[in-house]
Amino acid sequence: MKTKEEIEQLAENNANEFDLGWGEMHYGAYYSYIEGYTQCREDMAKELEQLREAIRKNTWYDEDGNAQVNLHGIDNSLLNKQDNG
Repeated sequence: MKTKEEIEQLAENNANEFDLGWGEMHYGAYYSYIEGYTQCREDMAKELEQLREAIRKNTWYDEDGNAQVNLHGIDNSLLNKQDNG
C-alpha cells in the first residue's frame, strides 16, 4: 500500500499534466486524484472482503483435512453481492 506521501506525489505529478498555468485547474486535478485514489482503495477493500466471505462460505474440509472449495458457489455468492449492491 502506498504511503500518504507517495499518493500526494502521484497526485502532484498528475496535476502537473493538467496544469495550464491556472492555479484552480492544478488544485482541482490534485485533490480529484487523491479523492479518486482513496475511493478506489476503499472499493477494492470491500471487494476483497466479499471475496473472502464467499470463499469461507463455500469451503469445507474432507475426512483427510484437505480444504475443498465449491467454485460455483463462490461465483454465485459474488454475483448475488453485485446484484444487491
